[in-house]
Formats: sequence, structure tokens, C-alpha cells
Amino acid sequence: MTKPGAAWKNLEKQAARILGGERVSTAKLGQSCPDFETPVFVGETKLRAELPRWFTEPLRKTELHAAGSGKIPLVLWKEKGKRTGSALAVLRLKDLEDLTGRIAPPREPED
Repeated sequence: MTKPGAAWKNLEKQAARILGGERVSTAKLGQSCPDFETPVFVGETKLRAELPRWFTEPLRKTELHAAGSGKIPLVLWKEKGKRTGSALAVLRLKDLEDLTGRIAPPREPED
């Protein structure tokens, strides 16, 4: 059983591992820093007892539309009056994990 208060730490560790990165050191406690970093992403995790239906229902609906197609369900959340490029893209972590397997990490600069 997970210790009380440790669930958020476990989420940070799992997200980092799944996406091929590391949880940011707790030595930076009190400083503003991400929860995890990978060669491609800088990440923040949020743990809630339950996500609101208005947030999860569009993804569930999109998953039904994508079933059997081999395509990845994706929901875009955009604020009125904001640029489309600022929209938030929401997908399942498993789908993101599958996608990151197709993304090459940044190349090291040559000497």
C-alpha cells in the first residue's frame, strides 16, 4: 500500500519512467522546477481524486470515434479569443508513451 502523501511522488516517478526521463531531484524543494524531465519533455503532474466530467467526457467520446481505427484520440481545449496554437492538447498517457517511442531525442551537438 502507498504511504499517505506518497501518491503524487509515485505519479511523478511513473510519468518520468514511462516517458523516458527522470523525476527532478528533491534537492530543489522549495524552488520552482518541473516534476520530471525527459529528452523531449519538461513535465508537471497533477493528482486529483476525480477529474470533472466536463473535462473527461470529450476524450471518452473521441475514444469511441477512434475505436478500431488505429488512430489516437485527442481533445483540444482552447480559450475564446486566444490563438489556436495556445490550445491544450489532451490524450491518454499510454498514447503519449506510444508516440514518444516515435520521437527521436534531441541530437547532441557535434564538436
